[in-house]
Amino acid sequence: MMCYTEVMILLIAGASETARMLLAEKFLAAHADWKHLALEDLREEGEWNDDIDIQDLFGTMVACDCATEEHENGANVLVTCPSLELMKTVVDALPDNMTTVYMGANAVGWTFDHQIDTTESSTNETYSFLESLVA
Repeated sequence: MMCYTEVMILLIAGASETARMLLAEKFLAAHADWKHLALEDLREEGEWNDDIDIQDLFGTMVACDCATEEHENGANVLVTCPSLELMKTVVDALPDNMTTVYMGANAVGWTFDHQIDTTESSTNETYSFLESLVA
């Protein structure tokens, strides 16, 4: 088990928007001092897919700058990302010392610190794993 005593950024990608939001809600209920950057909220309507436009990229960069500022001011930050297509922008915009978790069976082209196969793990098991990361 990894133990983080310093301020951290935890980036969660993959799974469905509903699964990420349920997990984030549960996690944040137990960690009221954490900030949450839900990149899903950058689009007012429509599903996130491979069709990422300049407005999506710009909004993501601005949001990640805000999360970085919070992190630099001592806040732990949970970031949920709706699209693997946004990952390069997110990873480039956030500090290098973040911990990345991918929920799903296949993150083609990406290496995450941790990967959870959500076809074999329940939301509660995934939540317990996240708790072990921040314990």
